[in-house]
Amino acid sequence: MINRREFLGSGLKGAAALACLPDVLHLPQSRRAEPSEERILVVLQLRGGNDGLNTVVPVEDDHYRRARPTLGLRKQDLLRIDDLNRFHWSLRKTQERYARGQVAIVQRVGYPNPNLSHFSSQDYWDAGTSQEPLPDTGWLGKFCDVHLEGKLRATTMLAIGRDMVPHAMRAKRSVACAIPSLAAYRISESPRGSSARETAARRKAMQAMNAGTGEMRNQAQVNAVRAARLSIAELARVRGYRPRVQYPKTRLAQQLQLVASVIGQGIGSRFFYVTQDGYDTHVGQLESHEQLLGQFDGAVEAFLGDLERQGKLAKTLVMTISDFGRRVAESGIGPGAGTDHGAASMLLLMGGKVKGGLYGGQPELAKLDQNGNLTFATDFRQVYATVIEDWLGGNAAKVLGKPVKKLELIST
Repeated sequence: MINRREFLGSGLKGAAALACLPDVLHLPQSRRAEPSEERILVVLQLRGGNDGLNTVVPVEDDHYRRARPTLGLRKQDLLRIDDLNRFHWSLRKTQERYARGQVAIVQRVGYPNPNLSHFSSQDYWDAGTSQEPLPDTGWLGKFCDVHLEGKLRATTMLAIGRDMVPHAMRAKRSVACAIPSLAAYRISESPRGSSARETAARRKAMQAMNAGTGEMRNQAQVNAVRAARLSIAELARVRGYRPRVQYPKTRLAQQLQLVASVIGQGIGSRFFYVTQDGYDTHVGQLESHEQLLGQFDGAVEAFLGDLERQGKLAKTLVMTISDFGRRVAESGIGPGAGTDHGAASMLLLMGGKVKGGLYGGQPELAKLDQNGNLTFATDFRQVYATVIEDWLGGNAAKVLGKPVKKLELIST
C-alpha cells in the first residue's frame, strides 16, 4: 500500500514539491477566483551571491577603483542613478523604471555575523532569521499560517521553475506548490519502469487517498492528493493565456511569463518565488555578470510591461534577494578575475506602488570586516517587515518572531 511519503516522492511530477502538508487543510473547490484588490509578491532569487558593487556602482569611491583594477567599471559606461552611483550598463530598462519612480534600491543589506556558505545564508533569508536553530517554516509560509487561515487556495504560494518548494514557503497550516513547468506539472500513477501490477496498486491507493476511504483515511494523505488535484486544475486554465508583450527566450523570462499568466488568469495566487542561477562569479565575472544582468533586465522589463497592460502593476511587488554580496577586492588576473563570497549587498523592490529611490546609504569601502567584506547597515528583516506590513497588511512581529523596524519603501 502506498504511503504519503512514497506518493509525494514518486507519484507526483512537479506537484511532488507540495511542501509540509498540514494534517488539517481546508482548500476551496477549484473555481475561478473573483477579482480582488489583494496584493501580490514576487520574490526573485539571484542564486549564488550577486555582486552588488558592480550592479549599483559607487563610481566616485577611490577604494572601489583600487580594490578592482580589472573588475572596476568605468563611470562613462554606466547608467546614472545620482552623483555617486550608476547602474551597470546591462540594466538599461531597470534604470528607465528607476527614473519613473518604480524601483527602490536598498544598499548595505545583510545580517549580523554573516555566514559565507551559500546554503546557510540562503536558509537565513528564506527562514526570515539568522538565529540557529532555524525554524522549519519559512517567512512566507509563516505569513500564510498567521494571516490567511481560511483564505488559502491550492495555488496561494507557487515556486516557479523549481522541483522543490523553497524553505521560504514551508508552513504548518498552509501549502505551497513547486511548478517546474506547466507541461511537467501532473500526477503520474507510478514511476517509470513500474510493472502493470504496481501501477494498478498505486492507482487504487491514490483513488482511496482521494476518497478518504479505508486505510487511506488519514487527513494528511487525503490533503496531499486533493491539493495536487486542485492546483493542477487551477493551473490548467493558465495554458490559454496570451502575453501582452514579447518575452526574451531565457529561463528567467519564461518563469516570469508563467507568473504573469497566473496573475492574468486570476486564479488567486498571491506569492511567487522565481530563481535566476549563476551569480557565484569566482572567475570570469565581467562577462558572466554582464550576461546575467542583461537577462535579468530583459526578463523583468517584459514582466512589468505585461502587468502594466493587464492593469496589475499597482497590485504587484517584485523583490530581489541573493545569498550574499561579493568580496570587495577582486581575485584572479585579467579576464579570469572574479570575486569571492562576501556579506552585505543591495536589493531591489520594483512595482507600481514602490517609493522609488536609493536607500541605506553608501557602501563603506574603507571600513570592511575582517574578511574584507562590506558591513551591513540594514538588516534584511527590516525589508521583510516593510513588505509584510506596508505591502501585505500583516503583522511583522508575528511572522518574524519579534518587532522589527520598518523602512519607508512602499506607498500604502
